[in-house]
Amino acid sequence: MIDRPARRRRTVYGLLLLTAGLYLLAELRLNPTDRFFDYDETIYISQDSPTMTPAHWAAHRARGMAWLVAPLSANGASLPQIRLYLMILSATLLFLGFSLWIPLIGMAAPLAAVLYGGTWLALFYGAEAMPNHFTALFALIAVAAYARRRSGGGALWDGLAALAMAATALMRPTDASCLFAGLVCFEIFDWRARRGRRLIPFALGLTVGWAQWLWEAEARFGGVAERFREAGHLAGGLSFAVLAQLRAADGPVLGGDRYTTPACVFWWLGIFALSLYGGIRASRRREAAATALLTGMASTITYFFFIRSTQLGTWAPVISPRFLCPAYALLAIPAAVGCVELVRGNARQRRAIGGLVGIALSVVIAVWLAWQWNVASRIATQQYALRERYRMTAETIRHLRDGRPCVLISQFPEPQIRYSSGCREARRKPYVFRRPGGLADLKRPGAQRFVLVYPPPFPDEALAMRGWTVVRQRGAPRALLFVEPEPEATDAPARSSSPSALSPEGPHSARRTAGR
Repeated sequence: MIDRPARRRRTVYGLLLLTAGLYLLAELRLNPTDRFFDYDETIYISQDSPTMTPAHWAAHRARGMAWLVAPLSANGASLPQIRLYLMILSATLLFLGFSLWIPLIGMAAPLAAVLYGGTWLALFYGAEAMPNHFTALFALIAVAAYARRRSGGGALWDGLAALAMAATALMRPTDASCLFAGLVCFEIFDWRARRGRRLIPFALGLTVGWAQWLWEAEARFGGVAERFREAGHLAGGLSFAVLAQLRAADGPVLGGDRYTTPACVFWWLGIFALSLYGGIRASRRREAAATALLTGMASTITYFFFIRSTQLGTWAPVISPRFLCPAYALLAIPAAVGCVELVRGNARQRRAIGGLVGIALSVVIAVWLAWQWNVASRIATQQYALRERYRMTAETIRHLRDGRPCVLISQFPEPQIRYSSGCREARRKPYVFRRPGGLADLKRPGAQRFVLVYPPPFPDEALAMRGWTVVRQRGAPRALLFVEPEPEATDAPARSSSPSALSPEGPHSARRTAGR
């Protein structure tokens, strides 16, 4: 006969498994498997692709995400296969990460999985080849291993802690460093037992991640100092981005709105209040909740105070809500503990009050989940439409080049178009297009050249492409595609091309309709 504690544990694991299953179904419903690759996704996937040369690898990036998709990308997997792989992997890690907390926080673990898995960030980025969501799940596993070791677990948890910390550091070394700093602070504050040796596995895992990054700095970037300098220009420097991150909490995926919505304010206040309550009032769960609370707060340090960029010529904060995925995942633990303690604490006083509190919390969480789903649907719809434009441009180029080698020339990096079209990429400043012969250095025997121009310059100013075909695609980005004529037609006047996905327009009509 199964005793009551064992039956209760089975119930909790069952609820968590149900949560992970519903999370996977929500991902499949939200994310079309044919959604085109994003800019950053293409960079990670192209590193091991057998069909194209790797995209430009910026100094601030880490190899973890590229290695996570390498089993598929290295074998030429299709876009739907990569999307399905990522969704299944994220649901599996969600179950594994929160299941490790069950012996510590009990019924609060499935609720914590709901509080993180129900965010639009987890729903949307679970299908994306982006590191932030997976960094959050690896960090969750690492902190769980630390908490289990503190609660009397054996050396097995040290090994898991080292592996999870190494995975976190390979994904995002700076995020792993903030996580480690939070654990160090927790050890310092624990005056009862100063056991710094519990941090040794985490130090080893952190060393693995940074060692790879530093080795690559010497091999590819001319030294560690040079890589740090270059990475600092892209994403580094003191800033105060708390309010900017709050404005971006409900989207868009990059940047933020001018004004903060009340829903975002209530979301953040609710997380903070419940997390503090869970960390302070929980009795048996207090240490686990406090560990997750401290490491979750530490995970915000980089993106609140050290995230400025000079890439656009000004020191502006780099804002994206996905940066805070590790904080949301870790703070879900004390927030869930706080919810459980609210219900149980009032139930001990009077059963009716505890029931009313439970109903009120259930209603609030249901409304919050509906809002998060609405945000996720809006973001997914916007991103699908935006990326379809790039897909159409890539398909147009692939149709026109007809299997021949080609060079794609643009003012901006276009790795998505390059990846799908099969062209080599070359970036040029806008003034080059206004100069006759400005693209002569990109002439390659047997390779056709395509130029993607975001006006200005307008077609009649694009002297470098004088005599080329002007193509404008229906629904494609507001840009003009210039196609180099065949060698025998070099002296022919400018003409318009009209394959199946194109609409023929003259250069001057394109000038009227195009805008950046």
